[in-house]
Amino acid sequence: MTKFTRTLLASAVAGAAFLLPAQAEVVSYQAEPTHSYVRATYTHLGLSHQGLEFPAISGTFDIDLEDPEASVIDVTIDMLSLDTNTGGEEFYTELSSSDFFNFEEFSIAHFVATELSVSEEDDTKGTMTGDLTIHGVTQPVTFDVTLNFQGDHPMMGVPALGVSASGEILRSDFGVGAFVPYVSDEVELNIQLELIVPAE
Repeated sequence: MTKFTRTLLASAVAGAAFLLPAQAEVVSYQAEPTHSYVRATYTHLGLSHQGLEFPAISGTFDIDLEDPEASVIDVTIDMLSLDTNTGGEEFYTELSSSDFFNFEEFSIAHFVATELSVSEEDDTKGTMTGDLTIHGVTQPVTFDVTLNFQGDHPMMGVPALGVSASGEILRSDFGVGAFVPYVSDEVELNIQLELIVPAE
């Protein structure tokens, strides 16, 4: 191989490398527990909209904002953290029973994202589809997602993301169908996440 040929080959390889997409930059975040939760809203007897909150969220949030498909989201929700708001201990006991969530057998919910996409019109909005497991039953669900914030946390000074997501499920699809339709089958899920990179 002549020096000229070697030079051409090296130039071609360098040019091809330049055309390849940059290495994905994945950042590992954790849910900041004080300001992260899942809220489930339903209709009670047609009289009012009620809500339950699950604030104990943990798992993997490996996020690449430049290439969302490279992100890994694998989330566990501690069902025992249920906050019934105005329901009190009696309502908590009812929801934890085998008539509803059956916490004795199914104390966690689990979500694994399988597809993330960003809107072409607004790069702060997109969708996230994945497998949601509640009450031991797994169903696909799609959430509308909004990126509220990206940057350093105003108080902690660490990298942070603010994310909101919403979607709807039928609770009967997960084997939690007691008192349908008097208590609505349709449940709106609203997720608020403050994600941070913990300080070392």
